[in-house]
This record gives sequence, C-alpha cells and structure tokens, in this order.
Amino acid sequence: DAWISHQQDVLEVMDSPQALVAELYKAADHANGVLDIMLEESIKKTDNDLVRPTSHHYDAVLKAWWNVCEYNDKYKMTKVNAPASNNGIKMKDFTKGVPQRAQRVLDQMEYQSNEIHDLQPSIESYNWVMDIWSKSNEHLKATMAQSIYGRLG
Repeated sequence: DAWISHQQDVLEVMDSPQALVAELYKAADHANGVLDIMLEESIKKTDNDLVRPTSHHYDAVLKAWWNVCEYNDKYKMTKVNAPASNNGIKMKDFTKGVPQRAQRVLDQMEYQSNEIHDLQPSIESYNWVMDIWSKSNEHLKATMAQSIYGRLG
C-alpha cells in the first residue's frame, strides 16, 4: 500500500511541472540544511572525519540548486505559451533567492578550502553557480556571474 501510494505521488509530481520544481526546491533546501548541520558538527568535533563535509557534499548541494533553476527555466510558462493543461496559469518562479544560497555554499567551500585543501571548488562548482545566476531573474545576475568567473583565475 505504501509503495503504491508513493508511486502515485511520484506520477502526480511528474504530471505537474510546477509540482516537480517545487519538489526539487524542497530537496535542495533539505540538502543545504544537512550541509549546514555537517558544518556545525565538524566545528564542534574537529577530530571526527565522519561529519566533516567533503567537496562531494558541497557539489551535491550546488547541483541540487542548479536542478531547481534548470527545471524552472525548462518549464517556465507564461499565459502566452502555457499549454492548455496548465489553463494558462503562470508558473511560480522558484529561483528567487536560489543564486544567493548557491553563492553562499560556494563561498563556504572556498573559505573551508583554506584549511582543508581537498575542499577546493572544482570548475564544475563555479560553473553551476554561474549558470544558476544566469537562469535567475535577479537584477545583477550578469555582474554576479562575471564576478564568479573572475575568481577562477
């Protein structure tokens, strides 16, 4: 019964682009929260490597925020181009605040890499954050993406 209910929920989400993006947002928010907890615990327990986040943890959170922007951009609908099944309803923009959150994760990763060398952000880390800025509706998105590009060098 639980499995069938879960599958029906998944199908319902997949039928609605807005519900899919909402679920991606919740997942990214949750992953970001777990990373924050790991950071707090690693500060308390410096000798415990099990709670110390790695570059893979940071990248997973950045990728999760990127997915929100990617799918929001892919399914963005307006009254002009919305399919009949959407009844012309404009989709909610889930990217509001996402670039700042991704930027914060990248900043934390850079800061932590000063102490732990294997936390150095990869080119993909920077690329995801620049792409998140580019897909947002934020006023200074080009300037912010350019400032991240400048940090690569």
